[in-house]
Amino acid sequence: MGSISKSFSLILVLILAVSSLTAIFATIPFGLAQSGTNISGIISSNTTWTQANSPYMLTGTVTVNSGVTLTIQAGVTVNLQLNDLQVNGTLKAQGSNSNNVVFVAAQSDVRPYEGSITSYSSKCIIENAIINSTYVWSYNSIITTNDTMDGATIQIMGGPARISDNILVNTELVCSYAISNGLSVITNNTIGGGIDAFGGSVVISNNDMTDTAGGGGNFAISLGTATVIISDNIISGFGIYGSGGTYTIERNIIENDYIAIQMFAASPIIEENTIINNSIGLNSISSNIPSIPIVTDNNIYNNSMDNIYLGALSNSNPNILPAYLSTANSINAVHNWWGTTNIQAINQSMRDSKNDSLVGTVTFIPFLNAPNSQAFPNLKAPVPTLTASPIVSNTLIVTIIVVVIVVAVVFLMFRKRLKTKPSIPPSTPQNSTSLLQSFLILFQVHSRFTKCGGEISPC
Repeated sequence: MGSISKSFSLILVLILAVSSLTAIFATIPFGLAQSGTNISGIISSNTTWTQANSPYMLTGTVTVNSGVTLTIQAGVTVNLQLNDLQVNGTLKAQGSNSNNVVFVAAQSDVRPYEGSITSYSSKCIIENAIINSTYVWSYNSIITTNDTMDGATIQIMGGPARISDNILVNTELVCSYAISNGLSVITNNTIGGGIDAFGGSVVISNNDMTDTAGGGGNFAISLGTATVIISDNIISGFGIYGSGGTYTIERNIIENDYIAIQMFAASPIIEENTIINNSIGLNSISSNIPSIPIVTDNNIYNNSMDNIYLGALSNSNPNILPAYLSTANSINAVHNWWGTTNIQAINQSMRDSKNDSLVGTVTFIPFLNAPNSQAFPNLKAPVPTLTASPIVSNTLIVTIIVVVIVVAVVFLMFRKRLKTKPSIPPSTPQNSTSLLQSFLILFQVHSRFTKCGGEISPC
């Protein structure tokens, strides 16, 4: 009987041991269980990284030569470690909904920009991928679609770029290129990080931007000297900050933040937005450059401190601009809904010249008598387009003027040489005068063109 009992005990121990080993191996990802492929150096011919040879471990910089395509199949894991995948040719990293491509980099406080994908090519496509703790640098153009990013940064140094239908957690998008590099479109994303647009032309449309940490006081969108359209977004727990650029902010919901919109030395068009349940709806600050937003057809109400606050804020919140810049210009804020039709109550919701002689006045009459039903995101609206910058037209006018000057000088020099010859037609002095008059007329047109902001019309 004792031997039978010992046998059962031994069998039970074996079963428990096998179960434990099974559980341990089950926790090891399939990709890591494989031997994988170590890789570094130059890829000089078309290459495919396959799931069978995954994961690919970068042991040094990998460079895809110009004219060469690197294809990364669905299901492949690329471990960048602290190394760079540099693309001078074409990158096609295209997973599927059920089988993603995975990029992961080692985290390093000492080398924060290591472990990155750097594209100098116009053909960088990353679709249905998981991108964790990775820097993505684009110096030409990039397309990212249906990707999930956590702790990543996309640095757009050159456009055009299209960032669409992604889930971005703790991920920063930075657009910081020259205006000649084209348009970048950031659309239909779920964003838990921020967008910085410091240059170029950028459209930010149909995104859901929510501060999941719930801290408030931060800016979801920070704008510099860029041309930007922000339309049809839901922005909650974040705000919008702008300085020195050309902005249109339309049909957004901006709620539950300290400051919904803060403009310093910038004069955006703010129309058909719903700006509610913040501490301050709009804060406008001037310096040697005026800040004169045009604010119309919005719903701006239930902002606990002020619906509009002119001048800098004195506040201990480190995310708020300090109070040493205290001036602000008068602004036009007519045809908005302020949550009431009581003129005195509306006036008290504005901090302007009645509170501080250093700032201007908010003009809010006439106002809407009911909420504007159009002042909400329109998810069916097409992605906005940006027209060419007036800089192009100014350059063309200047070029014409320079050409006319050169032609006039050459003509006058040629005329001087032939002055003693009888073959010079009597009408030559008149022709010369007409040419100079034409130059003066063109110069006046260019001056008016520049003065009127790119419109050849009376101003």
